[in-house]
Parts: sequence; structure tokens; C-alpha cells
Amino acid sequence: MSNLKKQLALDKALRDEARALIDADIAHAKTLVAPDNMRERTVPLASEKAQSLLSGTRASALDNKGTIAAVAGAAISAGILWIVREPLMELFGQLTASGEQDEARSNGSINSPEDAENTP
Repeated sequence: MSNLKKQLALDKALRDEARALIDADIAHAKTLVAPDNMRERTVPLASEKAQSLLSGTRASALDNKGTIAAVAGAAISAGILWIVREPLMELFGQLTASGEQDEARSNGSINSPEDAENTP
């Protein structure tokens, strides 16, 4: 029985050491994902990447000033046209209607108002 007790004590010691290693790994993982540590690791990297992106964008914008101005002008024009779309549609409708009446008069299919008065 003494061999069995020695083996049991040895197994228990190994189990306790393994458990201590696992607990240490868990504690280390918890510190790695703690909000303060995440902030310390990610903010400098994100800031560096944002600065490089900004400098690349700035350089590209300086190289393509004309394109940016054209796109901005087109966007502003589109916005203005969108705002005044209803009055423009009414104007086009009136112009189209008067154009159709003029064309019909020139073809003789519609009498002018003076002709309508003279007709019995």
C-alpha cells in the first residue's frame, strides 16, 4: 500500500502543478484583454495607421486638386438641382405644353382662339 500512497501523492502534486500553470495562464490572458491593456496596445497602433492614412489622403488630394474641385462642383450642382426640382418640373411641363400647342396650331389641327370665336 505504501507504493500506492506514494503514487497517489505524486499524482496529486503533478495535478496541483498543472493547475497552478493553468491558473497562471488564465491570469495572464485576463491581463492581456483587460480594457487598460487593450487601450495601451491598440491606441498607438490605430493612431499611427490613421496618421499614415491622413498623410496619404492629403498627398493624393494635393495631386488631384482639379478632380476634387470637379467632383465637389458636380455634387453641389446636383444638390441645388434636387432642391429646385419641383419648380423646374413645372417649368418644363409648361414649356412642353405650350410647345405642343404651337406645333398643333402650325399643323392646323387646333384652331387658334380667334378662329374659335369666328366659328358658329
